[in-house]
Amino acid sequence: MASPRPRYVSVDVETSGPVPGEFSMLSVGAVDLEDRSNTFYAELKPITDRYDEKALSIAMPGRTHASLYETGMDAAEAMQHFADWVDALTDGGSRRPVFVAHNAPFDWMFVAWYFWKFVGRNPFGWDALDTRALFMGMTGAEWTKTRLEHIKAHFPTKGRHHHHALEDALEQGDLFLRMLEVLSGRPDPGETRAQGKKDQAK
Repeated sequence: MASPRPRYVSVDVETSGPVPGEFSMLSVGAVDLEDRSNTFYAELKPITDRYDEKALSIAMPGRTHASLYETGMDAAEAMQHFADWVDALTDGGSRRPVFVAHNAPFDWMFVAWYFWKFVGRNPFGWDALDTRALFMGMTGAEWTKTRLEHIKAHFPTKGRHHHHALEDALEQGDLFLRMLEVLSGRPDPGETRAQGKKDQAK
């Protein structure tokens, strides 16, 4: 029996602090990278009163922590909807959803914790892919040169980082697809630009 083929899903979260449980996941966005019109987005009620002021101002600009209890979805309901959305990507078991994120350990930590806490399982299993590590392996860049701005300099996009979970999932998904194109043998735009500059200097 053939193994399920991977189906890449770009995911981004915005949170009230550095770790789940002590702090809350305030929003989550996800994009099916085989059909970018197929997206998921939810804003969640905090699960704890604890929050970091700076993290909150980045995650939910102009919003107070107290207001999120009124506007957000219950975490259990939101995560069940998210699990159902991910499950639909398996095509009856022939596909295997793979979690893709920029600096994936952070996003994965929250999403995995929330799935196990509120759904009792993680529909992504153990499959997570970090675009920073992928970029490092592809280019030989030092770890300090794998931040989002470095990847975008190598693979220029029109988008900009918004700290909105869905918009950022779309942007980082585009960058990941560009990297896959290079890995499949297409020209590396970073190398092409560098060679062009060398040719001009001759």
